[in-house]
Order: sequence, then structure tokens, then C-alpha cells
Amino acid sequence: MAPVKRSAEPSSLVKGSKRIKSSPSRDPRQRKQPLDEPFRRGGADILTPLEQRQIRTQARQDALLEQSTSLRIDEIFHSKDDEDHAASTSELSPAKTIAKRRQLGTRVTVPKAERAKLQPRIERLSYKRMNPGVVVLGQVVQVGHQDITIALPNNLVGYVPARSISDEVDRKLNLLDDDCSGQCEDTEAGASSPLDLADYVTVGQYLRAMVTSISSGVSSSLSARKRIELTINPKNVNLGLIPENITPNSVLQAEVISAEDHGLILSTGLADPGVRGFMSRKDLGPTLSLAEARPGKIILCLVADIISSGKTIKLSANPERLGNYEKNALPKNTTTIESLLPGAVIEFSLSSSSRHGLCGKVMDVIDVTADVFHSGQLLKSSFRSQDLSIGSKVKARIIWVSAGAEEERAIGVSILPHVLTLSRLSSSGLEPGELPTDILPISSIKDNFRVERIEPDIGLLLDVDVPTVYGFAHISRLSEKKIQSISETSGAFCVGSLHRGRVVGYNPIDGLFQLSLEPSILKLPFLSLDDIQPGIKVNGTVERLLTHSQDITGMLIRLTDSVTGFVQETHFADVALQLPERKFKLGSEVMARVLSVDLVKRQLRLTCKKSLINDTTAVWKSYSELQLGLTSLGTIISLNTSGAILEFYGHVKGFLPISEMSESYVQDPTQHFRVGQVLSVSIIALNKVRDRMTLSCRAQPHPAAADTHSLGNHSVGDKVIGQVIDLIGDEIALEIKESGARAKLRSGHLLDASYRKCLMASQRLRIGQTLQKLVVIGRSKNRKYLMLTSKPSLTEALGAETMPRSFEDINVGTDVVGFVNNITTTGVFVEFAEALTGLLLTSQIPDDQTKLPNFGMHKDQTVLARVLAVDPDQRRFLLTQKVNDVGHVTKRKLIQSSFNHQELAHPVDGVSQSLDDFTLGKSTAARITSVKETQLNVELADGVRGRIDVSQVFDSWEDIKDRKRPLASFKAGQTLPVRILGIHDSKTHRFLPITHSRTVPVFELSAKSGVEILEELKLLTLDQVQAGSTCLCYVNNIARDHLWVNVTPNIRGRIHAFNVSDDPNVPTDLPKHFPVGSAIKATVLHVDVTKNRLDLSAKSGSTATSKDITEFHKGDIVPGKVISVTSTLIKIQLSELASGFLPLTDIADDFSKIDLQLFKENQIVTVCVTDFGEDKGRLYLSTRPSKILNMEAPVVDPEITSLSQLHVNDTMRGFIRNVTDQGIFIGLSRSITAFVRVTDLSDDFLKSWRERFEKGKLVRGKIISIDDSLGHVRMSLKDSVILGGYRVPIAWADLCEGQVYSGKVRKAEQFGIFVVFDNSTNVSGLCHRSELADEPIVDARQLYGEGDAVTVKILKIDHDARRVSLTMKSSVLRRMTSPPGPQRSDSQEAYRQDASGDDSDTALDLKGDLEPSLEQELEPKSEMIRFTKGGPSENIVHGLDTELEVERFSWSTAAGLIGENGDTALTSLKLSRGMIGKEPNAMTSMVDKTAELDSEEAQSVSDFERLLLGQPESSFIWLKYMSFHVQMNELQKARDVAERAIRTIALHGDAEDEGMNVWVAFLNLEHTYGDDETLAKLLKRSCQHKDPKEMHRHLVTIFIQSGAYEKADELLKTMVQKFSDEPLVWINYASFLFNVLEAPSRGRELLSRALLSLSEVHHIGITSKFAQLEFKSIQGDNERGRTMFEGLLSNFPHRLDLWIVLIDLEIKSGSVAGVRKLFERVTSKKLKPRKARAFFKKWLLFEEKSGNQLNVASVKGKAESYEGMVKLRP
Repeated sequence: MAPVKRSAEPSSLVKGSKRIKSSPSRDPRQRKQPLDEPFRRGGADILTPLEQRQIRTQARQDALLEQSTSLRIDEIFHSKDDEDHAASTSELSPAKTIAKRRQLGTRVTVPKAERAKLQPRIERLSYKRMNPGVVVLGQVVQVGHQDITIALPNNLVGYVPARSISDEVDRKLNLLDDDCSGQCEDTEAGASSPLDLADYVTVGQYLRAMVTSISSGVSSSLSARKRIELTINPKNVNLGLIPENITPNSVLQAEVISAEDHGLILSTGLADPGVRGFMSRKDLGPTLSLAEARPGKIILCLVADIISSGKTIKLSANPERLGNYEKNALPKNTTTIESLLPGAVIEFSLSSSSRHGLCGKVMDVIDVTADVFHSGQLLKSSFRSQDLSIGSKVKARIIWVSAGAEEERAIGVSILPHVLTLSRLSSSGLEPGELPTDILPISSIKDNFRVERIEPDIGLLLDVDVPTVYGFAHISRLSEKKIQSISETSGAFCVGSLHRGRVVGYNPIDGLFQLSLEPSILKLPFLSLDDIQPGIKVNGTVERLLTHSQDITGMLIRLTDSVTGFVQETHFADVALQLPERKFKLGSEVMARVLSVDLVKRQLRLTCKKSLINDTTAVWKSYSELQLGLTSLGTIISLNTSGAILEFYGHVKGFLPISEMSESYVQDPTQHFRVGQVLSVSIIALNKVRDRMTLSCRAQPHPAAADTHSLGNHSVGDKVIGQVIDLIGDEIALEIKESGARAKLRSGHLLDASYRKCLMASQRLRIGQTLQKLVVIGRSKNRKYLMLTSKPSLTEALGAETMPRSFEDINVGTDVVGFVNNITTTGVFVEFAEALTGLLLTSQIPDDQTKLPNFGMHKDQTVLARVLAVDPDQRRFLLTQKVNDVGHVTKRKLIQSSFNHQELAHPVDGVSQSLDDFTLGKSTAARITSVKETQLNVELADGVRGRIDVSQVFDSWEDIKDRKRPLASFKAGQTLPVRILGIHDSKTHRFLPITHSRTVPVFELSAKSGVEILEELKLLTLDQVQAGSTCLCYVNNIARDHLWVNVTPNIRGRIHAFNVSDDPNVPTDLPKHFPVGSAIKATVLHVDVTKNRLDLSAKSGSTATSKDITEFHKGDIVPGKVISVTSTLIKIQLSELASGFLPLTDIADDFSKIDLQLFKENQIVTVCVTDFGEDKGRLYLSTRPSKILNMEAPVVDPEITSLSQLHVNDTMRGFIRNVTDQGIFIGLSRSITAFVRVTDLSDDFLKSWRERFEKGKLVRGKIISIDDSLGHVRMSLKDSVILGGYRVPIAWADLCEGQVYSGKVRKAEQFGIFVVFDNSTNVSGLCHRSELADEPIVDARQLYGEGDAVTVKILKIDHDARRVSLTMKSSVLRRMTSPPGPQRSDSQEAYRQDASGDDSDTALDLKGDLEPSLEQELEPKSEMIRFTKGGPSENIVHGLDTELEVERFSWSTAAGLIGENGDTALTSLKLSRGMIGKEPNAMTSMVDKTAELDSEEAQSVSDFERLLLGQPESSFIWLKYMSFHVQMNELQKARDVAERAIRTIALHGDAEDEGMNVWVAFLNLEHTYGDDETLAKLLKRSCQHKDPKEMHRHLVTIFIQSGAYEKADELLKTMVQKFSDEPLVWINYASFLFNVLEAPSRGRELLSRALLSLSEVHHIGITSKFAQLEFKSIQGDNERGRTMFEGLLSNFPHRLDLWIVLIDLEIKSGSVAGVRKLFERVTSKKLKPRKARAFFKKWLLFEEKSGNQLNVASVKGKAESYEGMVKLRP
């Protein structure tokens, strides 16, 4: 074909074509062109992409025609081989045949029949085509709490997360997030939406959506579908559109910005923010209103017009206009492909039609297809509305557009009527608003589904007896077995055959039911939550037990593969289970009953209570189905003082009042009921409108029976006999023997006594007991039972007719007898027979009773009163107890029967005859029976007791001889003249008036001589006490900080410890100075009658209230009470209004004698006021003896008040106040603080210096500088500074080659060690492993650890790079003189090999290393523990986290120390960090290990003993001593040495490493030469002295090194049981099973056990460790490890440490493609710039090593385009 020549007119390039212009695509998925691309020679290309595509299409057609008209000569004379080859290619498709013939070099002839087949391939939309970027048209089918479910074409379903709806929804969710940066580690951002998503979309609404991701879903028997994640945000679904491409009748998706008066302002998501959409009121349509259109709502709109120069687009959402496809097709002059988006209506020319679908072209060049489901072929002929003949113009709506370049983009359309009109499927066979699922619900099963059509290799089309709608069964759902093909004419699934099937779904876009004929699906009880109804019984399998804080809180039960229910802990059983995990084992079968189903939250709640499962009563699942009187079982979910709330099925709940909980009175429901208890209740009140009901547990008898049993033939006053049938609270339920009537007797009606005695009497009753002398006093309000009493006073009143029985019996002025019904602040309600009630107002109660609590009365107490007034209209009456007649009420006995005319025997006064004679104010005589601290116990006659309070003995202060024991002068048997004051309640210790007499009262008496002449005794009350007055009081009780005193028997006061004496030392010991009964002369400070409070003071002249802070002065010595004690100060209360602070430096004159444990809360101490705060709002105190005592006391640590008292080189002591990264602050006094830098803390190298210096610790140092202007003081704690001999630190300039220095190991690596010189300014160097010893060293870490003391010689100095090379070879050091004494350096900075590095640049250097701090963030939280079979050097043990330390003891040491033959030389002994007598936290001298490998060893016992004299705490020497005896075959002596070592090291402080090393060596000795019994005993002993977990771990390592794998296995089993809460133990065991025993299946089983035992905090880490084992172990499965990591990442996508671990593992496994995918996934997330730079840098390093230059450039390009513009260095 000749090349196409370009003419002047572009439109003439293709015959009949129109000029179609294309706008520049903004699709970010397309490859961006470089901005600096050079200008092409020959001018710019004037052809648009559509014109180029049109030319290519025409060229192909011309080529086919040319090839079909020409034949080669050899085709005429072809050979048989060519025929055979032609026959073999005849079975291929036309396109493949043409391609293959072209490869053979033969000329192609295209027959007309085959040319017709060269049409675009019709493909259905499937998961394979659902790539990110595909845009589809869908319909909302469900709105949940977290996402939106959208039905897609071809039976697909997509999900829109809440954050992908609109920008406004995303903004609101960000405001609600606790972490706005979105870096939450536990849950995915936006995983749960607190918004109501139904406000932003509507069910049934058509929307345009774009695929964002495809992820694997949970497989089940129903489906193993993938999850399609979508977005409906306009800025995504309208991608590629620019204002110039938008024409009328285009379809846009818009987001509501605001609702105005005339319409809506919408955002179209275009790149130009100035382009807005407007929708007027009339274009909203009937289904949308301005009130419902809140900001963020998504609407699919039709472009009605474009105004204002393209800045405003007029939109319409009116269904009549949007769904009118006849008028809304895109105009024929549409010039861009970008306008062809789902939702738009187009008119295409039909080019072919087959049973697979339709093909056509739009714009004459763009292919469109409609598959079999959307081509209208599956519609019944009566519902087809368009002509589908070849060449006809067909209206269709675009339903999907694939992603990719323009020439590769595919477009799918639909001509289904309901899709064209954007409405729900309907026809004449369906009622208005009726859906197909209303006729045939999901999960329905039918036996007569008839096959209407067969789609080969796809499935069956079946008639479901629903107008318009067919059912479709995919070929994979026809049988449990795989079916290769189906035929229309033969086989089990031929056309016309009937089948039994089940509806598994309905797709409103396709208009088809989804069916399944599989027997397994037909057998399922339900398919989803929608099929489950509350109350049904189900069977399931225990899937998981849920725990919180190590308590089991719930259980998950799997009912089917797709349905899981939750059982709350209270529904495990009818009783509380102590160990529910034993009953509900994982995988066990259980029966349950459905409590409720929440379709919105997709939650299913179950119960396993047998009482509910076996219940046969009606299920209460809706209030509308309930009626009064129904009975059912309910579960208590809440309890309070007013009743309980019970739940039933569904969301039905009811309230059970406390009055309906039992037939008897219930005072506190929590004492009789519990949450989770099942009760049988009946409905007594129901409100269906408000969904409320009231329940009752009481029996509901028939109305006729109630009248029969309420009273029977009994009337008020009848005497009956009752039998106890129930006891609840203070009520007794009885049954009358004569008639069987029910009755109640309250405890207060048992006796004429106090309420307490009545209650005690009721507690002695038993069910079945018979009670005599019961009298009927009335009936209950509901006439169900009789009210009884057995009180003699009420029984006599009924007989004497002084208790009214009806309102007609009430007459003004009559005396009546009743009992207390209720007590209020306004008065007392008095009840009589037949529930007749009168009111006794407060003003009508005697004055002496009004001051008492509850007026001195209690419920059911007998009351005598007189009728004051009667209101016949309201049927009310008032009572009074104030009567002027002498002796009528107030001065006579309450009721004659109360005293029973008790006669006196042997009265002391010889005159009184009966108790009636002992009236108020009567003078008589009493005999002392006993003397107590606060009272005299006396008797007035035989059996008649009384008491004389100490306050009623003495008339004046001078009469008291012994102030601490005022009553010591009285003796038992002594007779005193007394006068009666009232009654004393011995139970409550309260003073009562004489009217409260009991059968045998205890009289309150007075022995004061002044009261004898009084005719009327007037008792002192609290309101009569005046502030400032003086009174006598007596100590009644002693509290921590105050004294309780009695002024009179009825007035009690309080004296605070601050006010007990003028002597400040007295309050420190109140019981010593003021024992109980002591007399005190006090002044009234404050009186509060409302609170019944009286405050007194015993200080001389004290008339004011408590002091405030302004009333204290410097130098005041006062008592105070300790309130709180901290490590730096003590807070002390000086009065009720003032408190002060006692610093550590002001506690004592000698700081070494300060002990904060001597100060206890509420302790009374004597302090001196030393100073005030700056604003005088704070007091500072001191307890220094030099301040408090008058005499001079020795002062070791003087008080420092100003800087002038300090001088440089002064040695001072102080307490640490604060610890920072730069140093510590030392308090020298309250106001002066000194600072100590880290470099001045110690001469020694301190690895963990923070642990050495804690707040409150006493330290000693020397002042090295004072800045008077700033008030700064600097100190040094170095011994070299304090004791003298201070040397100038070694600097870099002081170093010379050949010098020998002492130092400490700063860091140990495999290639060598870094040494920091002692007494230097942080100068350090590197000693390579080749210079460590004369013999070759493989790994320097096995010999040295951080902090080890060494001696080195400088070999070479590189001044430019500031590097120093060192040597430690003994052959070199022997020739040198001994090094200078060690001068410790405490610098904590890490060694830097390149000191000239520049860290100031913020840009990321992709050529360098990761930033150290970020590297720590991205590294995993812990390292894997690895056990390997082999020699000791192969055993690598790391810790799980910072709390579990790494292995300190190298077991190659133990193996070399004590072998089987005991002949291992000590020179081969390799020591770990803990073997040299080093303790990181103790200031002990370090052992120089430089020449250990080549030094001469001790050769005798005496040599070892001499070594131990110098270093008795060194485990290194002890172990060599043990090895010496082992070599001599003296095993018992080796054991004795081990015992000595343990005791000796313990005496010297038992440094952790030293003692542990000896114990481990001892275990190794017993394992090698002892037996299992001795080893077990030794292990038990070691666990008593050391950490049991560590000792077990060491023994496991010993077993592994010696090959005793079975013992190691048994010990590890014990460890996971004993230390189940330690993650390291589980990982150790799993690593052992994988690598040593090669039993990975056992190792994998540990994970589930570990998750049950460990807290949820460790679940992520332990799962990550097991996943790492799968990668790192030879027995592991990399694919299983990937699956475990993917599960973690799906739940915790923002845990960046998980990503970095998985990436490192994939890099080690060599999966280049997998590593790239992981980097793409993690960098697609929203990361902080700093973390994003780290990932891109790591990616770049990987590509530079494993990729090519193109990959490197791609990573850099992605980094530059990343949000936040990650800066990269070239």
C-alpha cells in the first residue's frame, strides 16, 4: 500500500470522514511526555489521534482487499504439504489464520464469510477486565456504615468506601479522626464511618464509578469472589474531561457544594476549579429536594446548557429528562473520546448481531459492543423496543469504558429499557413500585425452573415465573462436579428441562436473577444474614474466643462459610462459667438461638443459654405482635435501684419495676438478681407507638380468683394464724391457714421495738414456720393480699377502737394510734387501718424531736397523736403531738402496754414503784455498776439500767481532779443522786427523748448538782451554741488528725490536731496526750447547724477560725499533717486553709540520715516556716533540728540560701531533681540547683548512665563554675575531680602513632571493635579483627562487648578523615611499658567513621544510608529467634524486644568449658559480655581482657585462691577454677567451687552477669556429669535466686548444644505453659521446632495457642515473627509467610514496620517482581514526606542493585511526582 499523502485539507485524508478533534488527555494513567522534548523536524503533527486511528482502520481494510485480489504462483501449484498445513490451520479463527499465514510468507486471501467475522470481539465485563481505571455505570443496592454496595453489569458487585464518596465526606471524616495525619497503627483510616452515608447516596440511584483496586475476598462455598473497590468522587469519575469537551446532553457526576434559594451549587471535579455546576429547583425532580441535598451528596446529572463562557454548567437530575434517551443522545458532531463516559447515551451504527451480542461503531471509527446480557436478546420479544437490523441506528447507554490508550480503549453499551431510562426494572406484570425480588425473594427454592436458553460455555437461562425477568445459572453452579459443556438438544440441561434451584442473588443492572442448582447450596439453611430471623435455632462451630485484658468477653460461632454470629459472655450459659474455654473449645459444635439481626451493621447476636434454647413460648421480636398478659423468658441486661431492663429477641426490650420483681418487698435488686439472668415475665403495660412495655415477675391470677383470695371472709381486727411461704427483704409472705388467703407482714410489725430488733427477729424466721397472734389491719391496694401486724400496741389499739378504720371515724380532738408510713422533710405520714393515712406536720412534732434524724422515728413505729384538723372534701386530716394538757401526750407513757405496768424490784431510791415513776426530770438515785472512760454505767433498780455521760458529772473545770481520767475517782457500788434526762439508744449511741421509751429502756441521767433545783430540765441544743463561747468537752474518740469530743450527750464536736494545744509537739502523739475520756477546756470556733457540725479549739485565746497562709510568719514553729510524699518534696497541711512544702534539703542537717519512708500520710510533724513563694501563695518549711530545737545541733550539710555562700572547688551534697539527655540537675537547697553534664558524671564509661542516677538520689560533687549573673552553678561528680589528681582530657591533637592508651569498647562488630580512649574528649579508633590477637579472629563480637576495658596501641592516624587504626596484639603490647591508669570517659555519642559528614541538608541522599532515627522506625519491633542444628557457633539467639535481653552467655563457652571428656583447654575459652565481672550499672573496675588469649593461666589451687582474693566477684576466675577441677577429674570439688562462687558473689552484691554465669556453668556441669534428678534440683534452686525464665532458657540452650533435643523439647513445652504471657518463649519454641526438630507443622500450631495466651498488644508482633520463620527457616514455606503478612497488612496497612520487614524478606528470597509490587503498594499510600523518602530511597538502592537504568529512572520519577514532592539528590 502506498503511503498516504498529506493534503492541505485534513478532512480529505479519509473518504467521508469528518474532522474530529481530541483534547489533550489529563489521564494520569497515561504516560507523561517530557516537558523539554525537542521540537520535531518537519513541523508539528496536525492530525488528531482520532484522525490517525481512522487512517489506520482504512489502511487495514485496503490491505485486506489488496491481498484478496492477488495470488502467488506457488499457491496454484501448491504441494500436498501445503494442503496439510492449510487443513491444520483451518480450525483456527479467521484472525489467527491470517496471522499464521503471514508468518509462513504465504499471501492471504480473505473470503467474504471470514471478512464478516473480523469484527471487534464481544467480551463480557469480568474481574479480568476490571483493572484500576475502568469506569462503569452502577446502581446503589445497599448503604452501610462503612461503605456503599453498588451493583455493576454482568453480575459484578463493587464497594465504595466512605472516604471515596466525595471530598466533603472525606473532610468530615478527617475532622472526626483522632489522628488527622492518617498514620494510625491499629486500624485503617476511615475503616469505620461515624457519618450516615444514606445522606449522600440513595438506594436505587444510578452512579458512575471508577475501579481503584481489586483485592481477594473471603472464599466460601457460595463464592470466592474478589472485592472490587470503587470511587464515585467526581474528580475521579470525570477524569479526562475539560470544559471544552463538555456539550449539551453529556452526563456528568457532581457533588453538592451548597443549597441556595434557587437551586444547588455543584462541583464537577474538573481540573479548573472555576467551573461550577448549577441545578435549579425545577431540575431537581420529584425524588430530590433542597433540604435533602446536603454538601457532599453525589448526583448523576445531565448537561442542559453551558453558560457564562463555560464557567457555569447548567445541570439537571430530573428523571424524566435524564432518562429520556430519545432526546438525550450525544450530538453527532461530538469530537472527543473523553465525552464517551458511562451514563452517556449514544447512537451507534449496528454492524453485526449474533447470539453473543451486538457490534457497532460510533463516530464511524470507535467500536462499541453490547454483550448477550445487555443486547436485549434475553428480553421477551414483547419488551424489545428498537430495530436491531444490520446498519440500523441504535440508541444505547454506555455502561463501561476500559482503561488504556485511546486506540485500545473498549466501550460497552446496553440497550436494556431500564438502563436506557435509568430506572428500576418494571413492566405491566409488576405493580408500581414493586421489585422482582418482592415476587421471588433471595434464597427462595423452587422445583420447576425451566431452561429457556443455553449459552454454551457460559450457563443456562431459566424461566422463574416473574414477568420481564429471567434467571441465569452459571455453568459453574449447575453441579458439584465440573461440567465441560452443555447442549441445547441433549443432556440433563437441554432446553425445556425442569430443575430445582435456589435464588442466590439479583442484579438490577442486568435485570437477571442469579440461580444455583448445586445440591450443597440447596441444603444450606440460609445464605446470608437477610435469611435469618430472630428466635430460630441454629447449629454452628466455635471459631474464636474473644479476650480483653486476659478475660474472655465473647465468642464467634460460624454458622456457614459466609455467616458468623457473636455470643456475649453473659449468654454463654445460664450460670456464670469460670472457665468458658473448657466448654467451648475451638472447632466444637454448639447449638444456639438467634437473638437479633442487624442488617445495617451486618451483625448477628446469638445465645447459648439452655433456658432460652429450650423455651417453647412465643418469640417476642416485634412490639406490634405483643399483647397484655403474654408470658415469655427475657434476659436482664441492666440493673439499678428502680428495677431492671430485660431484652428479648430482635430489638424488643422491657422494663421490670422493682415493685414487680417479687411477691415480697425487694429493697435492692442487685442482691437478688444479676445481669445475664433469665426471668419469666408477663406484660402488664404496653405502648406500641413508643415501643415500650412494663413487665412483671409476679403471678398474674385470674381476676375472679384474685377477689376470692384477697381477703376471703376476713375483716380488719380479726385474729389469724399464718404460715411463712417466702422471705424477701423486710417483708414476710404468709398464707392464712383458715382460708388460704395470701397476706404480708412487714418486719416493723413484728415487735414493739426498734427497727433493728424487728429486722433481726424477721431474719430468724424460716419458710414453713407458723406465726400466732396476727391481726388483720387492712388489705393491699390491688386487693391481692391482707396486711397483718403482731405489735401488741396496735393489737390493743384495734381492740380499744383507738385506731380508726375509716375516714368517718376521724373526729377533731380525738386521740388516735397508728404507725409511721413515710417520713419526709415536711412531716410524717401516719397510717391506720385500711390504709387510712394522716399527716403529722413538722411544726406539730415536739421540739426536742425535730432536731433528731427523721424526727427520732422509723418506718412502722407506733405513733400516738391527736386529730388537729379534718377536710371532708379532700378526705384529708392533720395530726399533732403538741398538747398543752400536762401528762396527756408528752409527759405520759406512749401506750400503757408499752411498759406493761412493770413493777420495780429493789429500787435504789427506795421510793419508786414502777417504770411509770421514771419521768422526764425526775430526781432519783442510782448505783454505779461499772466505770468506763466516757460514762458511768448505773442501775436504778433490778433490771433497770442507766448511764451518766462524763459531760453530766462535773459542774466546772475546777471540779475535775484528773484531766486525763476524770472518772477515775468513782468506784463500782457507789450511789449517786441523779436526774432523768431521757433515753439512751445503746445500738446507735444516740440520745433520745423520754417519749421514745422501750419495754426495757436505758435511761440517760445527769449527776450534776446544779440540775436538782430545776423544775423543767432544758437540754442544750446545737443551735444554742455560740461561736467564741467556752465549754467543757470530753474526748470520745481519736482520729488521725483530730479529736471527737462530747459537750453534752446530744452535742458532739471536733478539735483539729492543729488546735489541740499551744505546744507544737503535742499533735504528733494525740493518744498519748489526750486519751479517751480526757477533759478539755475548748473555745467554739464554728457552728453549722445544717450540717450538724461543731468545730472547737483548745489553744489559749483561740477565738478565730483556722489560719490562712497570710497569718504565718518566718520562724513560726507549728504542727502539720503530711499529705503526700514524692521523691523530691513533702506536702504538709498546716491548717484547713493553708499548706506548705518541705524540700528534701530541709528535712535534716545531715542529708545521709534522710529517709522518706519515715514520713507517712496523715502523720503529724513539727515544722518551721522558712520562706514564702514569690507571690506569697506558697509556704516553704523545714524540719531541720537546727531550726526546730532551741539548742544548737551539729550541721553536716548547711542550709544554702544564696549563691554567695558557694565557691568554686567547694564539695557539696545534694539530691537529684531531674534527669535529662544533657545531664542531671542537683538540688543543693530549696532555691539553688546545680547542673552536671553527662561528661562530668563519672570517670568510668557508663553504658546506661540514666539507670545510675534517679530522682531523689543523694550525690556528692565539687563545684567547678558559678555564674552569678545567670544564677547557674555547675558541678562534677567525677572522683578525679572530687579527690584530686585531675588530668586534662586527651584531645585529637594529642594523639601520636605508637602511643599506648587504655579505653573502653564502644561498639563491637564482626570486622572489629571501636574503642574510646579513657580521659579523652570522646576520641575513639578502630581495632580491626586482624589486630585483636596474634591468632586469627573470625568474629570480634564473640570476644568483646560494649564497655569492656582494653589496652590499645595506635598504629596509624588519618588526620584528613579523622580516623585512628589501633592494635591489641599481645606480641606488640608485651614490648610496651604498662599503660597509664584508666581515666573513665562517659561520652554517650556513637562512633562516627566519617566525622566530616554534612547532615544539614534536608534533601535525601539516595546514595547514602538510611537516617538512623528513621531506620529504627522502619525496622521491625523485634528480631527473630533462630535455632540451627550444628556447632555452638551457629546458635544465634536474639531478644524479642527491649524488655527481654539478648543472650548474655555464649554457649560455645559452656561447651568448651566442660566437655564430655573434661579436657578442653582454658585458652580456648570464649567469653561473652557478661563473663568478665562487668556490671553496667555498678561503678566497679573493669578487667583488662587485652592479653587474655595469650596470657599464662593459673596452674594450682593456690594460684586461683590468690586471684580470688583480689577479685572475689569475678565469674571469669570462678569458671576457670571450676574448669581446672574438671580437667583434674575432681567433679565434686568443681561443684564445691560453684557453690562457693554463688555464695561469694551474692555477698558482694550479686552482679547480674556474674551470678548468672556461675549458675549457667553449674547447670552445664550437672548436665554433662550428673543425672536428670540432680539437674532438676539445681534448676529449681537457680530459679529461686535468678529469673526463672532466664534459667529455663539457658538450660534449653545447653540441651540444644549437646544434642539433647528431646529434653529441650520437653523443657520448651514446660516454658510455654509456665511463661505463656511471654512472646519470646513462644518464638523460641517455634524456631526450635522449625530449625532443630524440622517439624514445621508443630511450629505452626503454636501460633493459635500463643494468640490465646498473649494479650492483644503482642498479637501483631507474634504473628509477624511466625511469618518471618516461614521465610528464614529451611523448613518454612515462603508462600505461607506472604499470606500471613498480607493478612496483617490488610488489617494494619499503616504499620510501616510490617512493610519494611516483608520487603527485606522478599529481597532476600530473590523475588524481584514481588519486591517491586510491595514498593508500589506502600508508596501508593499517603505517607509523611520523611517516611516516603525512606521508602523511595530503599527502592532506589534495590533497583540499582537488581534492576537497570530504566528502573532507576522510573523510581526517581515516581518519587518526584509523589504527593509532597519528595526531594532527591542527583
